[in-house]
Amino acid sequence: MTDEARPLVAVEFRDGYAVLTLDDPAHRNALSLELSDALAAAVGSALAEGAGAIVLAATPPVFSAGGNLDDLITPKAPLRALYAGMLAVANAPVPTIAAVGGAAIGAGVNLPLACDVVLASPSATFDPRFLDVGIHPGGGHLWRLAHRVGPQGAAALVLCGDRLTGAEAAAAGLAWRCVPDDELLDRACGGGGAGAGGARRAGGA
Repeated sequence: MTDEARPLVAVEFRDGYAVLTLDDPAHRNALSLELSDALAAAVGSALAEGAGAIVLAATPPVFSAGGNLDDLITPKAPLRALYAGMLAVANAPVPTIAAVGGAAIGAGVNLPLACDVVLASPSATFDPRFLDVGIHPGGGHLWRLAHRVGPQGAAALVLCGDRLTGAEAAAAGLAWRCVPDDELLDRACGGGGAGAGGARRAGGA
């Protein structure tokens, strides 16, 4: 399959849950309008097919390099459209689990923050970096971040330019656990399967 024909978000249905993989490594999985639209569509497809949980992953080496600056400088659509994918994940009525390996930068940090559970690997970094490029942290970033790491942690990351490794993210509460890179997706999928099973039992299925 050529790069032009390959979907920006791959959808794989497993036993009761779906794995959604950001798959634009040539652009470091940056959140362009197209990728955001593709993620929103992938979430909708997963839910329509009855997925009881969603695992969000990304093709290495970068989880997401953040918002596409071209789409921010010369908007193709209202700014909210750039967050359509993240909002679809945040509003999904099923358990959502992020498997973060590699860097999550800027708006790319919003994606794991939108999930119910975050698993990170030692190679992960969480680096908001909004103010470095003169961009307001949109998408509810500060609120979501403070909900995980507290007001002081959010200030350190966004206002003071700090960043967290996978292990530090787990210690600070941004991630639930830091697990080895070669176990990251399997551990996330284990949580997805368990979450989907719990949802079925709760629904009396």
